[in-house]
Amino acid sequence: LIDRGPSPYLCHIDLYLEGRHVTSVQGDGLIVSTPTGSTAYAVAAGASMVHPNVPAIMVTPICPHSLSFRPIVVPAGVEIKVMVSPESRGSAWVSLDGRNMREIKVG
Repeated sequence: LIDRGPSPYLCHIDLYLEGRHVTSVQGDGLIVSTPTGSTAYAVAAGASMVHPNVPAIMVTPICPHSLSFRPIVVPAGVEIKVMVSPESRGSAWVSLDGRNMREIKVG
């Protein structure tokens, strides 16, 4: 989970798959999960249900500012890179399995 943490500003996150820039997400955050991890949260944010035996990763925006980026499913093993955009007004926070919340800054 990547979110805006205590910041009042929207997250501005750049998403890369296999080293290619896919999109910039402005919103409350981004959920990156497996079919069995964060399922309820991802579905509440608009993702599809994915069978647990499907080797995939779901990438779901949380309350996106734009409707141009919808939840996507990518094959497991795809390199996913998430960066706070240089255009961001604040940092973002990353949490793995609800633990160890860490701030990530621009770049």
